[in-house]
Amino acid sequence: MAAEFLEEVSRRSGQRFEGCYHCLSCGGGCPVVEAMDYNPNQIIRMVQRGMREEVLGSKAIWVCVGCFSCLSQCPNRVHIPAMMDTLREMALGARRLLSADIGLADTGIAGPGGGTSAKPVGLFYLGLATPAGTAVQELRLEGDRRQNREATALAALALLVGYLERGQLGIGTLE
Repeated sequence: MAAEFLEEVSRRSGQRFEGCYHCLSCGGGCPVVEAMDYNPNQIIRMVQRGMREEVLGSKAIWVCVGCFSCLSQCPNRVHIPAMMDTLREMALGARRLLSADIGLADTGIAGPGGGTSAKPVGLFYLGLATPAGTAVQELRLEGDRRQNREATALAALALLVGYLERGQLGIGTLE
């Protein structure tokens, strides 16, 4: 069972996680680790141990902002942002299995580093999965790291509140 979950996360993310030394460098560079229920290396360990429900139900996979600080700190370049993106996708799929009504996710590059010409600092995507469908919203922000994170959180909440108030998705709806 443990190997199956690890292999699924590895296959879906295109990354391997066996190289993690559990040295805690990832958490040391993470700007949002204090808001997480499990630090990044604990999430990797839980994936390795096959703790699917605990991982997909964790706060950490939603708090991660995909800033790549963990990746830059990791001596083995374990790609935690790719893992967190995959886990969020899996959790949204679990929404259907768990009969949850709503799933909300974000991913992006808060800065100051980690951006490329294709994916610049300040590029974020919000996803909202509901019984009415799935909406995706792209954000292009120009603030500093803190401002980008705050603006993304506020935009995600606005997307959710808008759906709750109107009962419809509106922007970027995917069927």
